This record gives sequence, structure tokens and C-alpha cells, in this order.
Amino acid sequence: MRPLSSVAPFLAAALVLLSPPGAGPVLAQDSALVEAFRANRLPLRFEGPTLAGAGGELLLREARAAQFTLVGEEHGVREVPQLVERLLNRLRDAGYRHVAIEVSPLAALRLRALARTGTPRAVLDSLFRDRSNWVPFYTMPPEAGLLAWALDPSAGGYDVWGLDYDIMGDRYWLPRLESLAPPEGRPAVAAARALADSGFARALRGDPSRVFTFSAPESVFTALRAAVAPQAGSEAERIIDVLATTTSINRDFLSGRNYESNEQRATNLKTNFLRVYDAAVAGGEAVPKVLFKFGAYHMERGLNGVRQYDVGWLAAAIAEAAGRRSFHVLLAGGPASDRAQFDPTSFSYKPQPAEMMRAEWMAAPRRSVAAEGFTLFDLRPIRALIQNRRLRDVPPQLERSIFGFDVLVVLTGSGPSTD
Repeated sequence: MRPLSSVAPFLAAALVLLSPPGAGPVLAQDSALVEAFRANRLPLRFEGPTLAGAGGELLLREARAAQFTLVGEEHGVREVPQLVERLLNRLRDAGYRHVAIEVSPLAALRLRALARTGTPRAVLDSLFRDRSNWVPFYTMPPEAGLLAWALDPSAGGYDVWGLDYDIMGDRYWLPRLESLAPPEGRPAVAAARALADSGFARALRGDPSRVFTFSAPESVFTALRAAVAPQAGSEAERIIDVLATTTSINRDFLSGRNYESNEQRATNLKTNFLRVYDAAVAGGEAVPKVLFKFGAYHMERGLNGVRQYDVGWLAAAIAEAAGRRSFHVLLAGGPASDRAQFDPTSFSYKPQPAEMMRAEWMAAPRRSVAAEGFTLFDLRPIRALIQNRRLRDVPPQLERSIFGFDVLVVLTGSGPSTD
């Protein structure tokens, strides 16, 4: 795991694997692996509201045919939400109705409700001017634009699902909880609010570890449950559960229990996904079709880079068990591009070099990108070369990506999302 300055949902993608040993004829990595990527390289470009080029056609064709399209992104790249919007623009008539994103279920409910009060983009822009209302990563204008488009019934018209936890949730949900609490329970909520306000003030002075959802002790949530006594399934219960789960995940991270933190988060994502997926089926959708947009390792098929079977694995299993397909897309910033990285000491996003395509393990696709425009690599044919031992010494992280994703899209010429 990375330092707090990039902890999820401010995490950059991390893809790690121990590859299995192989035997048989070896093709030199510096030539055969590059050749394999070049042989499976297709151009992709933006053309108005859609995707064009052979790579764009493949992306649209495979996504439309799948039940789930899982976009695993390098966070903070300006062109990622632009590509996703163009993809969604062509998926509606293929039966897609839902977009799952890296926010909490409560945050998604709130955003959907707010979007109904006016023009979604204007509503979100107004909301996010106050840092206490932030919903990472959607304070960045390109991300806010995608979210507003998806929520707008006259544009995307998608149902937005939140599957994650809520880093900034205390800013809005504790005041809401206080209004829902019985009179005798309000002092306990007020005490939690005071702790959260003090922590937020210290975070703004440069100590992000004091944010409530990183620092609140478990006793706070025990006291809230006892004082509020929420009914099962009520909004008050959901608020306490989201804040307690978020804090538990982050408390493990800060204490060095990285595996346990990631395990909790993956379980939370899967639990939340099954809840809304089952509700969609119960509501009459025989085959709910969903596009996911998350950090890369959440979207991997199989054991992911932090040794978890995450929601990407679950979606793939659900589709396969029903005789359908999932389509997994890895999006990376350009080899010489910047991306936006959240700086919790200043509560702002700042440019920094995009990391994935600069990594040593990405040398082969980096050497294979087209000179101009975006490049899509179809990873599926390369799997057989590895499994049949025609390629050896493939970097472990790259091998994991080849088997965990179906295509890699390199956004050459991309830039950072602005704050």
C-alpha cells in the first residue's frame, strides 16, 4: 500500500502478481513480447460523441455484447471520463441501465436526489465548491462532467450505483444523523460531530490522518448505535454502518494491517454490489447490465494486485455462471503524460507524472504504442502465447494485467484532470 497521500479513494492503480514458472522454448522478451503487443495493436480515437478507429469499434462491440463492462482506470487522467462517456453513449441501446462508481451507496443516493433538483452539472458544481461536500473523485471537472451527464435523464439517463465507502461522509451524514436521532440520542451524535469537526480542522492544517473516517475509535460508533437505536434498514442505520465500515477499513490501513484493510474494502464492494444487483433483478430486470468505473485493481478478473478477490472477480463470476460475459478494460495515461493526484495536506488535486506506463514492467506495451493517437491492445491473444510457453520472463505485473483484463487502452497525449 502507498502512503496516505494516495490511499483509496485517492489510490493509484497497483497491479502485482507472482507469475507461475514455465518451461519450453523461450522467445526473448525484448523482441517477442513487443512483437506480440504490436501484432494486437489497434488505433482508437474520439470522434464526436462516440469512439472511432478499429480499437474504438472493438471496445464498443465487446462492451455491447457483455453483461458487465468493467473499466479499471489510472485515477486522475482527464481523458478517462471522456472515454467512458462516449462508451456509455453507445451502451444504452444495448440494454445498459446502471453505472457503478467508487462512491458509497449513501453518496450515490444523495447525488441522484440532488440531480433531480436542477441541471445536474450546475447542481454538482455548486455542491462541490464546499470542501465538506466532496465526493472523491468527482470534484475534478472532467469527472463531475461525466457524473452529471450520466445522472441527467435528458443525456445519459443512467441509474448510478455507489458500491464503496465514504471518506468524507462525516461532513454531511453526521448532521443528517443528528436530525434523525431521537432527542435523547442527539448528545451522542453531537459529540461525534465535535470530534469530526476537530479532526477536519486539523486535516486542513496538514494532518490528514485526523479525518474522522480515519481516526474515530470504534467506541464512537458503539455509542451512536446505542443512543440512536436505529431501526433495521433505516436511513439512520445505513449512515452509522457506512461511517463505521469506512473508519474500520482506514483504521486497519493506518495501523499497518494492509491486507485486512483491503480485505474489508473488497468485501464491502461485493456486498454492496450484490445488494443493488439483486434489487434490480427483483425489480424486473432479467439481466441487469452495468458499466463499472473504478481504480484498476478493483476491476481485475481473478486475484488482484493486493491479493483480494474483488468486485471485478465477482462480476466476472456472476456473468460466467449465467452463460454470459464480462469485459474488462484497463485505462492508462500516456507514457509521458501527467495525471491528477489528491494531496490531502492541501485538499486539492495536483499534477504528477502518470505512473502506469512509466513502470518498468510496462516496457513492452510502452515500446508498442502508436506514434499518434490512443492505442488499444487486445490482450486476449497474448494469453495463449504465455500459457503455451511461447513467451517467458514476462514481468509478473504485466502477466497479471494480461490475464486480468481483456484490453489495455493507452491514452497517449492525455493530461491531468484539473481541480
